[in-house]
Amino acid sequence: MTATTTTWRPRTKRSALLLLVAFANAVLFFRSWTRSSHDGDDGDYRHPESARRMLDNVEPPDQREMWRRGKGERRTSSDPYKRALELNNYRAPRWLNRNERFSARVLNRRERKRLMNTREDIWLRWGPNARGGGGGDDKNNDDADGGEAAGLDDEAARQLLQDDYDEYEPIEVCGRAADIGKAEEDMAARRGRRYAARQCPRMSPDKPIVIINGQDSYGRTGNNLVELLHAVQYARDNDIQLGISVHSWAMDVIQGMWFSARSDDWERELESELCVKIFHDREELRTWEDRNNTKYMESKELFFYGTGRPLREYMAGQERVIRALFRHYNDGEGYDHKGSPVRDMCSGIDALFGKKKRKHAIYSVIHVRSLEGRPGMRLMNRLAQDTGTDPDAALRMEPEYVKSILRHVGMIEYPIVVITDGEDPTVLERLLDDREIGHNVYVIPPAASWLGGDMTAAIMSNVFIGNPVSTFSAFIAKSRLALGFGHNYLFRAKDENGEWRTICGDSCLFDRTFVGPMA
Repeated sequence: MTATTTTWRPRTKRSALLLLVAFANAVLFFRSWTRSSHDGDDGDYRHPESARRMLDNVEPPDQREMWRRGKGERRTSSDPYKRALELNNYRAPRWLNRNERFSARVLNRRERKRLMNTREDIWLRWGPNARGGGGGDDKNNDDADGGEAAGLDDEAARQLLQDDYDEYEPIEVCGRAADIGKAEEDMAARRGRRYAARQCPRMSPDKPIVIINGQDSYGRTGNNLVELLHAVQYARDNDIQLGISVHSWAMDVIQGMWFSARSDDWERELESELCVKIFHDREELRTWEDRNNTKYMESKELFFYGTGRPLREYMAGQERVIRALFRHYNDGEGYDHKGSPVRDMCSGIDALFGKKKRKHAIYSVIHVRSLEGRPGMRLMNRLAQDTGTDPDAALRMEPEYVKSILRHVGMIEYPIVVITDGEDPTVLERLLDDREIGHNVYVIPPAASWLGGDMTAAIMSNVFIGNPVSTFSAFIAKSRLALGFGHNYLFRAKDENGEWRTICGDSCLFDRTFVGPMA
């Protein structure tokens, strides 16, 4: 007798349907349970494109407040910087299911891209502001800039451009590509009269030279960066050579952030990119001094130097120098001229987003600079008289001021990184306490925060909000322009309807009639 096996089958279609529904409910319950306990990248709040409060009407205020304060981890620190550090480690809410999170992300990306691609019209209170960088005439500037290539004929100029095009490498900083193409860089280079494919004249003791020597510098690092750019411009304006002592403040500034000694060619690269001569010791300096063609300039003199070049030509020359610097940014490898290890310019971005995610991170940066209280207010009042800029907004950085900018470009849902001198902690505290953006406020951890790392994080951000009378903010904004990034918000004021508007374009950063010596 053979054994027979029977397969259980539902007796009716109704039973089969009920079993199918029960199985589907079990699967949905399991997925919901695993999603709520999941601890992977999808819920990592450090990732700017995931685990975000995607839409304004998705998250109820009470749930947002519960999450912001943290279950079982109430923030009790009175120091706003420590509060922000604690907030860095918080996780995003999970009240959206997977499909809702995906849909909200797609909608937000499309809207943000549309808004970011629209340029804000400049609201001019007193008409056009196309004034020259130092009083020079901007008339017929395109013909003057493009036709003359450092004394070269047309064929030689074309050949140099072709050679430079063949060697061109796109600029990438901390894994994030600059938004400037070869054609744009060539156009910018042609506006500089020494545009000839970065070919510097041969250095000779028989030619006049201006030398930066000594450790006495005027002001902080922001001022020193202005002085360095002015030194290059001074040499160009006067058609003389530029020398930098290896023991000077200028070399400290350069090698602190760029051109680390990671190979034997670092000096040659620095000299060719910036068209300078590096002096190593007193004997080498004396050889040039004996020719009576040597001039030394103090850093204060360089800071207050003003060019007579047309504004567009001056901007192109300054941007070329900045691009040259960021082609050789320090990544933590190598040493400076003193033999000390250099720091990583990407430390701030890496600490916030990680090396794997930094390339596509979407974030804004606010530079909070109080400028020592009353002196800062005096500078802002002077700028307000010249340009109409609001005298308080960039100093106080009120949440409403910040939100008026970020909402306009679709960035209010993304991380807001605050870099600050720490002189006015109430600014950070107000931003943290704001119910709409407080949970999005970040600071760079102390171990990764330093001048170069903070500056690079700001330069490579999607939106930058800065202080128009801070030389540090100005250098960040200039660097962003040199690398092809827009959305710099420094010169702002309310129009007749009470709406915040940009009142001075990007060229104002280079215009002495607006920003004085820091141009």
